Amino acid sequence: MLFSILAGPVAIGLIFFSVIVLKLRGSYTELLAGLWFVFIMSDNRASGLSSFEQSKYVYTVLLAFFLFFDNKNFKPFSKFYLRFLPFMLIAFYCLFHSPTSIFLQAFSKTLSYFFLLLLVPNYLSKSYRENGTDLLRLLIYVAIFILLMGLVFKVFIPSYVTLEQRYRGMLGNPNGLGLFCLIVFIFFVLINKSFAQLFNRNEKIVFYGLIFLSILLSGSRNALFAVMIFLLFSAFTRISAVFGFVMLILLLMGYEYINVNILTIVKSLGLQSYLRAETLSNAAGRYVAWKLAWDNISKDIFLGHGFEYTNNLFKTNQQALNDLGHQGNAHNSYLTFWLDTGLLGLLAFLWGFVGNFIRAAKRNKLAMAALYAILFSAVFESYLTASLNPYTIVIVMLLTILTSDEILPIQAEAIIPLH
Repeated sequence: MLFSILAGPVAIGLIFFSVIVLKLRGSYTELLAGLWFVFIMSDNRASGLSSFEQSKYVYTVLLAFFLFFDNKNFKPFSKFYLRFLPFMLIAFYCLFHSPTSIFLQAFSKTLSYFFLLLLVPNYLSKSYRENGTDLLRLLIYVAIFILLMGLVFKVFIPSYVTLEQRYRGMLGNPNGLGLFCLIVFIFFVLINKSFAQLFNRNEKIVFYGLIFLSILLSGSRNALFAVMIFLLFSAFTRISAVFGFVMLILLLMGYEYINVNILTIVKSLGLQSYLRAETLSNAAGRYVAWKLAWDNISKDIFLGHGFEYTNNLFKTNQQALNDLGHQGNAHNSYLTFWLDTGLLGLLAFLWGFVGNFIRAAKRNKLAMAALYAILFSAVFESYLTASLNPYTIVIVMLLTILTSDEILPIQAEAIIPLH
């Protein structure tokens, strides 16, 4: 990171060289952890770290090159991507409906999503064969390092990790930090459930402390509520998967009541300052974004216009959205999938995504609680539609671990009780 700040684009060459060296040494664990680290750093807004944005594409292409031209070294191949194959076929087909001006960006984003689903499971499986649970420890330590580094900067150079008076750590914005904490928290809890002896008590205390401190400092409401959902449904699914699902339905039925009375509830708890109650009443501009998205979806419900279409739509309407109090993109993964790949693409993605979590629940009952929390978080952020970010890769790694017969063979007692 220091080299990137000092040398700028030269760091791309250094990363390129480092990836080649790691491959020649057969360091697949470090290659995977390094890919995630580069994704995290590419999210940072600091101009001195801009080289990571270009480096992540170089890194991803190199890993794809190694996989395709040295495929014997990765056998047996992970079949994780197969469940998402219908989604990817639809996404590629939607490219034919992309505006000409964004076709290249749309194609590269579609290809990168396919690469993520193909590369990460194969590199993770290869690494696990050679290094076992050391891989999992290294991934957790990457997260610990990122969270610690943010807190260190907050003490010594607070302006570096602050955006609009809110703590953002080493991520691009405060909500991004909250999302990062949510995803790695879920990853850590489920890994601990499946590998009970992997971390000692002190390591767990440090990690949980860093997670919750970072969430509180970020002020991310979405992350806080999603963590509460995960913890709540973790308790429910321990009783029964059916009971957990029933409670989810009841929560969804009561959502409108909560939404209408959210301001009163927050004030009664004395949390109006921390939860920025003044923005709850106007949904922080998200309803404006969702209306624009739905107005365009209604023109072509079943097929989308390719990845990048949503970003282009919101950039085109940026001034009008700013006047209405909204900045950014659609802030909703489902609407973004719908715009980019149509209803067919959205349903195909959910079939692969939810289906993998159901498979994972056969090995770890908490997988369903994780699914509910992630699906909730995706209502307010579009991160699931992006491949080369710090969040989606963690979900793919988690699902790979929990659905792999090689890493976690199914045991009879691990199957979800249906009572």
